[in-house]
Amino acid sequence: WQSEKILVMRPGETVTIAGYSLAFEGVEEIQGPNYTARRGTLRATRNGREVATLIPEKRFYPVRNSATTEAAIHTTWLADLYAVLGDGDGRGGWIVRLYHNPLVPWIWIGVVVMALGGIVSLSDRRLHVGAPGRARSRATTPRPPDERPATA
Repeated sequence: WQSEKILVMRPGETVTIAGYSLAFEGVEEIQGPNYTARRGTLRATRNGREVATLIPEKRFYPVRNSATTEAAIHTTWLADLYAVLGDGDGRGGWIVRLYHNPLVPWIWIGVVVMALGGIVSLSDRRLHVGAPGRARSRATTPRPPDERPATA
């Protein structure tokens, strides 16, 4: 069910993926506290209504002499929409990777359910349905008298 598109986009172009329409507005250079970055902007609409602005970045850290890619993610209860900015093509276009991954948020919902189950398992055992009770100690339980008839 996953959708993926990798394409070169120019400012003003629009692409459709998994029912979302993404309009590429362009790339700007920004200066961070310890990096420089190229920041792209994509407006995501669904059924004619704007649902998100995705802002992926490609960062360069001069002290480490390394580059990283910061993906933009739009999450709903049913799916994640990712946008990743790649390199420019030198003619005004940028490589853009778009991913639509359905049911990814349900992984995190499953983690929460498992954690709650762990907390319940650590609670008082008397509250559990079907939990075995403690066996009574034979030393403290009085024994019934022997009811066998005496034989002669």
